[in-house]
Amino acid sequence: MHYSLLPWGKAIKYWLLETNPFLYNLVLRGWINIFGQGEMTVRIPSLIFGLITIAFVYYLGQKWISRRAAIVSSLIVSLSGIHLFVSTETRTYALFVFLTALSFYWFINIFVEQKISRWTWPMFFLTQVLLLYSHLTALTVIVIQVLALVYFKADNAARKKLLLTQFFSLLIWSLWFIPSLLPKLNSRSLYGWFFTYNSESSNILTILNTLFVNTGVPEFILTLFAVILLGIIFYAIRVFSQQEQKNKNRLFVLMLWSFIPALLGSFFGQYVTKYFVFSLPGFALLIAWTFDQIADKTARLAVTALFLVIFIPSTLAIATGPIFSWYSITKYIEKNETPNSAILVIPFNEELVIKKYYQGSIPVEGVYPMPDNLSLEERIVRYNWQSLFPSDEEYEVWMAEHTKNRDKIFFLQYDGYESNSVIWFINHNWKFKKRIRAVGHIGITMFEFNAPDYYQATSSTGARAN
Repeated sequence: MHYSLLPWGKAIKYWLLETNPFLYNLVLRGWINIFGQGEMTVRIPSLIFGLITIAFVYYLGQKWISRRAAIVSSLIVSLSGIHLFVSTETRTYALFVFLTALSFYWFINIFVEQKISRWTWPMFFLTQVLLLYSHLTALTVIVIQVLALVYFKADNAARKKLLLTQFFSLLIWSLWFIPSLLPKLNSRSLYGWFFTYNSESSNILTILNTLFVNTGVPEFILTLFAVILLGIIFYAIRVFSQQEQKNKNRLFVLMLWSFIPALLGSFFGQYVTKYFVFSLPGFALLIAWTFDQIADKTARLAVTALFLVIFIPSTLAIATGPIFSWYSITKYIEKNETPNSAILVIPFNEELVIKKYYQGSIPVEGVYPMPDNLSLEERIVRYNWQSLFPSDEEYEVWMAEHTKNRDKIFFLQYDGYESNSVIWFINHNWKFKKRIRAVGHIGITMFEFNAPDYYQATSSTGARAN
């Protein structure tokens, strides 16, 4: 939200440097100018796009499969924990999911249904441009559509028109991408999160499972869900050859839409579900189609009910509990801070977020032991997507400088974040006092440390007072 509120000159500068394109920032800027920037108000655009996606999936299910499939597919999207999450987050993902579904609607209309009016191609082109400007991973949609085109027996004129549409969409997108890419062409780019993620405990089923249920549910539920998903995949493949050509084409697109993102994510070792949420509508439609093929009514209802019931614990957990909150931590700091204390946070870009919610008076600094003279705003848009690997000397100098003359440090980090900073405090004889984990599905932890001479200093102060 911060970058949507900047003056136009600064906003455009940072939007061009950002790792992801700026469509959502532009939408949010317009929304804030009309409706204000309240905590709930700024989330409404994502909620609107999330609700539109559910309605649109129902429409696609009814149009392409059956009314029964429309109900099931829209229920799947409605109950998906990740869909609930992105529909309440002040970020681009809900918009991205909707534009992806809209893009495939036009694509299937042209190449499968062959229902083309004078507005079809212009609307498809506009959708592609908006899609590419919504998120960097929208490139995957282009890849899927080109792969589908290879499979289709489309005439050469239609193929050429699609390729030209994609080319000119990418050309317009490059007006943002090239200025964004050029500053990143350096050795530090090799440490981008997409090259360094630790994927030892995850696999492709992690992505497919967590599109529907979150990892906080019991292992039995996750395993059962994985078995059902594998059954759906194998069944869809088995009956694929029995379909008429139009259904084959439609199913082929849904399969690519469902699985290509997860395959690419596994290839790069990336298993963060929200990066793949744009495949959810396609997967929901594929699952609904599979259930719709079960001839026996009782069996069909039983399988559908079982599948949806598995969602309930995950859906309720997401719907009724906080996702992410700094509140308990910032309130604790405000109550226990001293004039010479400070807040340090990893990753460094969270400094902006802490400053928004923290109402105390001590300094807040992101841990950034790298030599540059950039402002925090520019540093974030340039480097928030990279892992930092300072030299031992750079790290030591930075930590020593930013803890000097401090009697207390509140150190904040995400759960599971590999941080040498906690070890640094212990090794330098800082006294660990308290650890607080904020409530929420995304874990945030605070470590409170007192300086090595803190107790001596306070005791001396007390003695002098007496």
